[in-house]
Amino acid sequence: MSQSGLSTDDDEGSIDQVAAALDATWLLEPARAVRACCGSIPARRYGNETAAVAAVIVASRRSDRRSIDRRSACDTLGLDPSEVAHAVELLEAKLAEPAPAAERRRLRQTLVAIDELLAAIEAGRTNPPRLAGPGFAAIDPRIRALAAQPLSAVDEEALRRDRRRFAADLSLARLGADIYVHLHVDPAD
Repeated sequence: MSQSGLSTDDDEGSIDQVAAALDATWLLEPARAVRACCGSIPARRYGNETAAVAAVIVASRRSDRRSIDRRSACDTLGLDPSEVAHAVELLEAKLAEPAPAAERRRLRQTLVAIDELLAAIEAGRTNPPRLAGPGFAAIDPRIRALAAQPLSAVDEEALRRDRRRFAADLSLARLGADIYVHLHVDPAD
């Protein structure tokens, strides 16, 4: 048993328990991927529970939802914040960095633009939506070009394929290559 009373006998179990204690079960798979990508050194150096908290924090920082605050996580679980900070640094040093914020913003804006185009097509409109202003400043040039032509000339299925591709690109940009590959690529391929 650890300081917090959680059983931390194995990596996966400790991540499950930590994520539940922090009300962050939506981070289970990414946190497991963080631990799998980084190996056992953080757990050996800092203990399973500290390494699990660090993995959940790193996963939260790369998610599209709220980040887990290190200090509040440590307070909740009765852990040393400096040890968790060192474990987070060790994990982040072993992982590929996420894409720069500008690239993630470009991908998000492009997805919103595609969603606007698809909504207009589904509503039966013939004129494309106006994609102007700072919210659309960085969209993909090809998608911007689609928004400049009549919607009857837009291939809806191709646009849906583009959306799936841009969503995957955004996921890769947020997570970094190591975590993305662990979560999305079948080793049998």
